[in-house]
Amino acid sequence: MWSKSKYKYDSGNPILIKEDSSTEKLVPLFREAAYTKIKKLIGETTPEDFEIMKQKVQKACDEAISKKDKVIKYICEN
Repeated sequence: MWSKSKYKYDSGNPILIKEDSSTEKLVPLFREAAYTKIKKLIGETTPEDFEIMKQKVQKACDEAISKKDKVIKYICEN
């Protein structure tokens, strides 16, 4: 169901286009995040490669911090 549904924005309002081409306006409930209805469609299960994804994010974070430190060092030395 998720792969065949499409989303579009009509004048700032998110709209779900279903497999049968019918549309549904995505309206958040009181104190509900805008993406909650989408989460209901696709679920909240952890992807199989979640640990690999976490490692990649951590590596990217470490590299960004290292780069920031190099830039600060360069600025301070020049």
